[in-house]
Amino acid sequence: MRNAARLLVFGVALWPAPGKGDDAWIFATEVVEVRVHDRRFVVEGSYEFRFDRGAEDLPVLYPFPQDSELGLVEVDYLRIRYPGGMVWEPPFHSEPRALHFVIPARGGGSCVLEVRYEQPAKSGRARYILHSVLDWGRPLERAELRVDVAAADSVLIEPRMREVPAAEGRRRFVTIRADWLPSSDLRVEPVTIYPSANDDDVVAAPPR
Repeated sequence: MRNAARLLVFGVALWPAPGKGDDAWIFATEVVEVRVHDRRFVVEGSYEFRFDRGAEDLPVLYPFPQDSELGLVEVDYLRIRYPGGMVWEPPFHSEPRALHFVIPARGGGSCVLEVRYEQPAKSGRARYILHSVLDWGRPLERAELRVDVAAADSVLIEPRMREVPAAEGRRRFVTIRADWLPSSDLRVEPVTIYPSANDDDVVAAPPR
């Protein structure tokens, strides 16, 4: 790990930034839900951090996935919860590809960052960047990823998830990982199902 504290990348995960020592902050857990709707998806993320007494504030870069299929993000909320019930809504600078803000090192040595945003997606795809957790030099203690799509949708999801009961009209997928260093991103890809020649099997193929 470089001689720096971390700069976060969620929606996405975390990168280094100037600070006070590599070990002052720990990115411990994340819980992320991606809900895919017609031509847009919503991401809700909850990220737990622990920090040492005397740690400096943590500069954060929260970038959003970008490609020709994805539009500009609209942030619904960004807040930080500390032990004892204190909630801080940090000021942030927004640009098309990222948010910039600072997590203050306050209170009892831990905090939870909560973010919710919506992003247009022309073809029903969704993406959430995970692999930058590698830049912290240690695995997440726990990660829970959830994907929610319309019941009529056929999708391919990476990383692989199990389907669980969902609300009426929806399908829901979940994976829970411990001591996890993700090497790729979360992707939801719509697929078209084609009947096979004998009508017994089906073949999934990405839409053209």
